[in-house]
Amino acid sequence: MHFLHLALSLLTASTTVFALEPLTVKGRKFFQNDTQFYIKGVAYQPKVNAEFTTTVIDPLADAANKNCSEDAKLIRNLGANTIRVYSVNASLDHDKCMNAFKNESIYVFLDVANPSTGIDRTDPTWTTTQYDAYKQVVDVFSKYNNTAGFLAGNEVVNNASNVPSAAYVRSAIRDLKSYIKSKKYRSIPVGYAGADIPDIRNELAAYLTCNATNTPQDNATEADFLGYNNYEWCGNSNFYASGYAARTNELQNITVPIFFSEFGCNIISPRTFSEVQAIYSKNMTDVWSGGIVYEFSEEVNGYGLVNITSTGERVKNADFGNLQKQWASVNPEKMSLLSYNTSDTRLPECPARNKTSWAVASDAFPITPNATFCDDAVKNLHCSVQGEPKGSKIGQVLGELCYYDQEACADISSDPYNGHYGKFSGCTGKQQLSFALDAYTKHHGDEACSWGGVGVLS
Repeated sequence: MHFLHLALSLLTASTTVFALEPLTVKGRKFFQNDTQFYIKGVAYQPKVNAEFTTTVIDPLADAANKNCSEDAKLIRNLGANTIRVYSVNASLDHDKCMNAFKNESIYVFLDVANPSTGIDRTDPTWTTTQYDAYKQVVDVFSKYNNTAGFLAGNEVVNNASNVPSAAYVRSAIRDLKSYIKSKKYRSIPVGYAGADIPDIRNELAAYLTCNATNTPQDNATEADFLGYNNYEWCGNSNFYASGYAARTNELQNITVPIFFSEFGCNIISPRTFSEVQAIYSKNMTDVWSGGIVYEFSEEVNGYGLVNITSTGERVKNADFGNLQKQWASVNPEKMSLLSYNTSDTRLPECPARNKTSWAVASDAFPITPNATFCDDAVKNLHCSVQGEPKGSKIGQVLGELCYYDQEACADISSDPYNGHYGKFSGCTGKQQLSFALDAYTKHHGDEACSWGGVGVLS
């Protein structure tokens, strides 16, 4: 009996060691259990064996990356508790890699888009194709307790001219939050990582977190957190000269967690990472929740903390040691979940639209893509697209058709400035062309269905 009791005790202890509770969000802070959590992260997208992937090089795919366990231990040795991964292939198996990072108490912030499904800042869309791809990532990674959060976009908006794309980011956030809730997954936060663009950074932060519906306690469309890709601090700068003081002051009214989703200027090398002392100091911790250093492995841009040899060996460089020392020397003050009072929290005001710097309405967003609705509507068309025309062909025909008959394209068009989104604007490109061709044919006769050689009468 004594031996059995001892064995059970050891089993329980072993299980406890590898348990990792999910992060939660309250107000502007992350919490691990009852204790405030500060991100000490590393961007992790090493070039792994592309043979095992179809559209992206997935660093969390078990078959593609044989070094997950080694990398997890190395990143933990660095002093990190988080990684950020930019793209994955949802069709692959990720259990081994995610468990390897979990066993080292490392959380994962994950971008849901890949190069083929991301929101295009110059011609933004939010379609069933994109939404389905994002949902697949959520389905795969929601089961892991160390999935810290999903990023609905990365640097989608990068200047005032493409501000309208922000509406599509907020729609993606809205729909992913709704999907997570509908599937009864645990409450995994959904946010956005933005570029540090002086002309619009304050408006973008307010836009993504303001209560656009003016409904008390409504957070159905708001970002749960914000990341900033910021490289202002270079070399031995300081809190004020670097711009950190100004950024902290500008964001003090944002009511969700904010962190550096990338930092680590490499103009001066090796990097000393002196900014770590500021990021985890009292000057910043009321607003900021830490940051993610760019990046784990040395690539052509020269930001790596380790060099990966042709044989796969991980060789630490000077940056690795310098960051390790900096992180080891900081111990930011943490509050408990129960003692954190958010009752007087007030959401920021939504930015006023104007045609020069913020050309998007704050109270209307692209519709939620609905594949069933689109599929059913296409079945009833008199004129529709046959075959599988390439995206370039679809864009060409739509451009020509909508130029000559704007009314025919009303149901597929979008106007972020005035908050108008056509009822078919969330359908696939092929379906949108079918709707436009059908409407054009109704206006101009059956012979118009053959426009561009893609339409056929039913």
